Amino acid sequence: MIWGKKVIGLLLIFVVTLSICGACPISRAEPSYEFNPYQVHSSNLAFFWAEELSPNVEHQINILQTVDLNNDLVPDVIAGTNYGVVALNGTNGSLLWANSLGSVTSIVIQDLDGDTFPEIILNGGLGRIYALNRTGGEIWQNGDFSAKEIIIITEQNNELIFGISTNRRVFCLNGTNGQEIWNTTFENTLNELEAVDLNNDGVEEGLIACYNKLCVINVTNGYIFWNFSAQRQINAIDTGRVNASSLVDVFIGSDDNKVYAINGTNGQEIWNYPHFTDIVALKAMDTDNDTITDLIPFACWDSYSERYL
Repeated sequence: MIWGKKVIGLLLIFVVTLSICGACPISRAEPSYEFNPYQVHSSNLAFFWAEELSPNVEHQINILQTVDLNNDLVPDVIAGTNYGVVALNGTNGSLLWANSLGSVTSIVIQDLDGDTFPEIILNGGLGRIYALNRTGGEIWQNGDFSAKEIIIITEQNNELIFGISTNRRVFCLNGTNGQEIWNTTFENTLNELEAVDLNNDGVEEGLIACYNKLCVINVTNGYIFWNFSAQRQINAIDTGRVNASSLVDVFIGSDDNKVYAINGTNGQEIWNYPHFTDIVALKAMDTDNDTITDLIPFACWDSYSERYL
């Protein structure tokens, strides 16, 4: 451990976010369902704008993304709420468009058709997956999976939608038309999803937490390269390098109170660091520019107790 700091609630999470992403949208850190997206500047924390999504509806913001939708060179805000998806002008917070698609918890932005304009891919009510154009119009939808989380993977100039579902299924869709490429069912709950090129072949692998098991998957066909088991549920996945000469390694945080470093090529444990309580989040970054990854784990005794960073 380089350093440790006891923190209260979620305040430090937002401070860290502000310090690394500059001008970015965040949601208000209060125990309320009437969340407004705010835009602030990291240098002085001055508010640029605030927008109430609907004065008569209690919107709960689940996820925020940014992308320039109207070619004004200013990133706009895409908010996934418990009622659907809302697009706000990044300059002044005014409403660009909204779609009532049910609860949206996962949003990815990608140019799926090569026209230089972004598409918005998200999961809506009952886990249905939608692809929308930059004006909010529907391009396609797929209701075959109860999607919990989705990401985009580029493979030989093809955009693949890789995701996990609430009913233990992992799936891959064609990004152009939303058609299924493959799916497979796992034996346990799926709760984390990442993608990274572990073997330096130019194609990202899928990383999935299936309760206490980390699985690395070939996204083109669903083949499992390797898996690693912690003692309890895996809550966080990130990647980096244990030493300067290594390929990409994998770090996980678990309810067994440990952070693990795992060889990204073969799934062998490199080391584990025991903590005194559950690891609920994990961020890997090179904080001192020595080309070796440093880790920032976030630990929590329980849902209502103290948090530690």
